Amino acid sequence: MPTNTLSPRYLPDASALAEALTGLGLSGRTAALVEQDPHLAGEALLDEADALRAAGAIQEALVLLDALIVHAPETEDRQYAAIGKLAILLEEQLFPLEAAHLVADLVASSVLEEGPAAALAPLLEEHGELDAALECYDIAVRGYLSAGVPEQAVLLLAVPLAGRARVRAALGLEPDFLDTAVHGLGTPEELMEELAAQVN
Repeated sequence: MPTNTLSPRYLPDASALAEALTGLGLSGRTAALVEQDPHLAGEALLDEADALRAAGAIQEALVLLDALIVHAPETEDRQYAAIGKLAILLEEQLFPLEAAHLVADLVASSVLEEGPAAALAPLLEEHGELDAALECYDIAVRGYLSAGVPEQAVLLLAVPLAGRARVRAALGLEPDFLDTAVHGLGTPEELMEELAAQVN
């Protein structure tokens, strides 16, 4: 069975990251960060991939994301890179089999972390993958289901909870206690406004 590079159990060779990115013309700051500390370079590299994609350099963005998927030392960075790649493949209608494999690797048992799950769920929902989207929403909210969650965390959590309730309804499932609770909180937009007001 092939190794799932998106798993927290996968041990990448972080020293190979810089070599895998050779020739992509990274910004000086990002290239230096990759060389100095690959553990801190993930977010900057994801931003570079977004910039390449926005500029229409789809192939270069995919190469960068592939390098992150295999070599990024941080699990979340590998998972966010896979989600970025999946978004490109779905949007551009490229390589449907590869897209399906990415989804399978991401939603494999004990792989997906909460932050990436919250990012993946709406993408899957948008593309009609409701069962997988629900699984991702469940992962995204699992850390907040205990008592004593701060009010701001509850507000932030309400966005994936609202998505979870929406997908459950689309699948014809009876509302559970979380679905019932989220209906009284308002729309995700209203919740984000309230959260922003509390932070400022």
